[in-house]
Amino acid sequence: MSRYLSFFLLSLTSVQASEPLVLSEELLRTCNKHFQANSLTTGADGTALDCYSEVLKKEPNNAEALEGLEKIEAKYLTWIKGALGDGNKQKALQYVAALRMVNQDSPKLGAYEDLLKSTPCYELLAGTVFQDRLQNGSLGPKMVWIPAGDFKMGDIQGGGVSDEKPVHRLSIKAFAMGKYEVTFAEYDRFAEATDKKKPDDEGWGRGNRPVINVSWHDAVAYAEWLTRQTGKQYGLPTEAQWEYAARAGTETARYWGNSPDEACRYGNVYDQSSKKENSDFLWKNHNCTDGYAKTAPVGQFEANAFGLFDMLGNVWEWTCSRYEGKYGGKEIQCKKPSKNRSFTLRGGDCNAEPLWVRSAHRNGRASTDHNDDVGFRVIIFF
Repeated sequence: MSRYLSFFLLSLTSVQASEPLVLSEELLRTCNKHFQANSLTTGADGTALDCYSEVLKKEPNNAEALEGLEKIEAKYLTWIKGALGDGNKQKALQYVAALRMVNQDSPKLGAYEDLLKSTPCYELLAGTVFQDRLQNGSLGPKMVWIPAGDFKMGDIQGGGVSDEKPVHRLSIKAFAMGKYEVTFAEYDRFAEATDKKKPDDEGWGRGNRPVINVSWHDAVAYAEWLTRQTGKQYGLPTEAQWEYAARAGTETARYWGNSPDEACRYGNVYDQSSKKENSDFLWKNHNCTDGYAKTAPVGQFEANAFGLFDMLGNVWEWTCSRYEGKYGGKEIQCKKPSKNRSFTLRGGDCNAEPLWVRSAHRNGRASTDHNDDVGFRVIIFF
């Protein structure tokens, strides 16, 4: 039974024979209903994958749940073959992405990915959301496929800052990017697995809030851990990839338009809420209310056209590109750290004034800095 049999046998060593097995028969019936309805990895009322996984949390050696996971895998393999036979490459890509969520070690998965990657239809992945499975069976961050394309980088609108120039056109290859900023829950799991000290949340809350007080080195270490866990090449985005993803096809100052006072629909910024709590700040606020004076749980506001949340506001995000006072090519490169070098931050934070909450705005910090306004999101290179 391949991967699932291994999981079954392994779990037997951790369960004492005298320990009563806990199983919700009602939950299994729900799982089977999801499976029969083909709600395998997506569904408004729940999915078979999540349901069987929940059973296995309660009873890791449950044969029916393990068999259910194998049946989901088999069904996706059948659907992929059928979609390819029909010439429906978009469907095939969607099924392959779903199969990876179910079992990233599925024997035929790599061959299907290579086949589809080598054709122009690879771009049809754009907008697909997926999660890679980690070695303990849990899931990594939600990732969104970003299509290849050209864009103008920099202060297109004018009125920005000198380091946002010169405006120049770049071509970006397809990649996958975190749907959300990396959360405390995700980073804490990494810290526990690697015996790394957990960052301070300043008393604002952990869980689904974006991780803060992480240096560039911390962010890179997290991405390298995901790479070891999944076999995919995780990393931080280049500055160019970040701006391309934030703009999502727009040339306005912000991905929702030019008005800063519409920001509260789309991000957690220096607004009326922040101004009341931080009356000593001298900069200009957005004339709206987003409801948060500190960081907000990820995904509370509207996404951009690529399906990415909080690209502007909430926390500044590390990139892998070195900061320079004007564009000279470093924006398309990932660099290793060296003494007295700054890396570029993007996106602004929950106390960012309108000038900073723009797709073109840039900031530089030393790679060793830990700040309560800085987090990150990851990408996958292909």
